[in-house]
Amino acid sequence: MFGIGSEQDRLGNGQHYFRNVTPIYIWATGGPDTSPNTIIGMATPPRKSYQPAVDLSHEERFDTWVHELGHAYFGMTDTYVTTRPAGPNKTGTFDVMADAFGLAPFTAWNMVIAEFEEPEGLFADSDLVAYLADSSGTAWVDPDGNNNGTLYSLENSSEFNVIKVPAIIERDTQEVKGHYLLELYGSSGYDSNRSVTADTLDFSDQPDSFPGGIAIWKWDKTEQKVRTDVCEEYFGDRVPHCGLDFLTSNGNHPHPIEYYPSIPSVTYGNDVSDTVHSSPGIYTLFPWWYSEQLPYGADYEAQLGNMPTTIELPVLEIAPFDEDQNFGGGNKVATVTLSFDQFVSDIKSSIREDSGQANNGSFNAYTPGSSAGFTYSVQKHDTPVYMTYRDHVREGQTQFASGVMWDEMQAYGFYRYTDPNSLSNPEPASR
Repeated sequence: MFGIGSEQDRLGNGQHYFRNVTPIYIWATGGPDTSPNTIIGMATPPRKSYQPAVDLSHEERFDTWVHELGHAYFGMTDTYVTTRPAGPNKTGTFDVMADAFGLAPFTAWNMVIAEFEEPEGLFADSDLVAYLADSSGTAWVDPDGNNNGTLYSLENSSEFNVIKVPAIIERDTQEVKGHYLLELYGSSGYDSNRSVTADTLDFSDQPDSFPGGIAIWKWDKTEQKVRTDVCEEYFGDRVPHCGLDFLTSNGNHPHPIEYYPSIPSVTYGNDVSDTVHSSPGIYTLFPWWYSEQLPYGADYEAQLGNMPTTIELPVLEIAPFDEDQNFGGGNKVATVTLSFDQFVSDIKSSIREDSGQANNGSFNAYTPGSSAGFTYSVQKHDTPVYMTYRDHVREGQTQFASGVMWDEMQAYGFYRYTDPNSLSNPEPASR
C-alpha cells in the first residue's frame, strides 16, 4: 500500500482523517505462466463518501498504471468498449482511458476535465448568442476587431492547445450547452503512441507509422444527451429516474465526449462484424477525411484535389427535453467555418514533391507540422435547418461507415443506446 495510511480513521468512526491520500494496493497474480499483459486493475474515483484507492497486479504494464491513476486522481471515466453496440461515447485508441495499449495520450476532453489544459475559445459564448439575437443583419465581427483576418493556430509542441467552439444553444435559456474541442495530433513523440488501422497506412520507409492530423470532439451537456444516451448506456431501463443529478451522485460522468462525427467510428465496438480492427481509420482525422489509405498511389493529384481545406461546425439550437428528446438533433442556426488553407497547401506541396521521387511514399511527406494555422468565419442562418444525428456525418465519409450504430442512424436519423446487456456497475471503475 502506498500513502499515509496510519492516520486514516484515527477516531474509529469510519471517517477518513486525511482526504488527500490514495492507497495503492499491489498484489500478485502468481505462477511462471502468468502473462505480463494481464490488464488487471481497479480504481475508485474521488467521491465525497470515500477516498480514492487503486488496486493493481504487480505484473501490470505502465499504461494500466496511468489508466487507473487517471480514475483515482482526476476522476476520469472509462471510454473503452465493454459491450456492443458501443455507442458514441468511446475514444478508441486515441486515449489511454479507452482501447489503447501502450502509453497513448489523453484526449482533449480528459485533459480539460483533469485541468491539464484550459481550452481556448475563438470567441466568448455570449458573443455568438448576441450575434444570433441581432436582427439588424449586421455581419459577424470578430471580437478582436479584425474580422476573418486574424490567423489562429492549433499547436502540437511546447505551446500545445485545445480550441473550443460553441456547438449547442438551449432555446429557452439561450445558454450554451455544448462545445466542439479541436486538437492537433503530431506524428512523433508522445502522440506517436496513438494508432490507426494498419490497412489505412502503408508507408514504404516507416510502415504503420502515425502521421497525425486534427481531431474534433463534441462535448454535449444537454438533457437529451444525458437522459436518452448516457443513462441508457450506464443503466438501461433499470433506473428510470436517471438524470444529471443521479449520475453525478453515483460517481458516473454525466457528459462523456463524442468523437465528431461519431461515424466513421474511432472504436471497433460499433461494428459487430469487426473482430480484428480495434483502431480507427486515418479517414477519421482532418485533412485525411476522404482518404482510404496513405500514402497516395499514382492518382495522387486526384486525391489531393479531394483533400478538404475547411472544417464546418454547425451550431444547433435545441428545444427543452419534454418537447424534443432526440439528442444530437436541433435547428442549425449558424455555421462556424475554420479555413486551413496554408496548412493544407503545405501538406499538398510536400506530397507532390515526394511523388516526383523514385522512392516515393515517404512517411515524412505526409506528416503535418507542429502548427496548423487557420482563419474562421461565422454564418448566421436566417432560416434554421433541422438536423438529425445522421445529418452530422459528412457525405464524403459515408464510404467508410458501417455497423449497427450507422444502420440505426440511416433508418431513423438518430441513435439511442438500447443494449439491454449493458448495465454497468456504478461502483469502482475497472480496467
